[in-house]
Amino acid sequence: MERVIFCSKIWVTLFGLFAATACVSESVRRDGLPDERSFEVYASSSVASDPDNRLAISSSIGVLGDYKYSLDGSLAKSNLRGIELDKKNKVVKDKRTGKIGITQGRLIVKYVDGLNGENIALDYGLNLVDQLPSINRLVVQLSDLTNLEQIQETLSLDRRVLTTSLEVYYGGYQER
Repeated sequence: MERVIFCSKIWVTLFGLFAATACVSESVRRDGLPDERSFEVYASSSVASDPDNRLAISSSIGVLGDYKYSLDGSLAKSNLRGIELDKKNKVVKDKRTGKIGITQGRLIVKYVDGLNGENIALDYGLNLVDQLPSINRLVVQLSDLTNLEQIQETLSLDRRVLTTSLEVYYGGYQER
């Protein structure tokens, strides 16, 4: 009888653990915080800086702060009235929140205390933009955002890397 009760307790405990695990919506990073955000990259998007608000907003052209953007590249084909496209910027969408943002493709890498972050960039052939050793961070420039998730996944497997996050501009309040 005791053996039956003991076995049923084990099954209840295992089922409870399984159910609790299934309810967790985020994975946890090595530093104990929720996993970094994931983004949908609009590779054919186009972005232009328009601080004087000369470009009109339409169904295909949106606005983020001083920037105008199109997800399908139609901004590049429109009359820009002397405004140049910012070719290094791309539009991204946060998959969790649905917020649209603009990025230059800079990835911030937080690494384990006591290491040289430059070695991480060198090991993966990443273009080092800035190094902040006092806070264990480095900034690398990604040449191609279509590989963003793959690069983040590869870095997450490296024991020296704690987190990665894409630098994204979400706009700010602008009186127009």
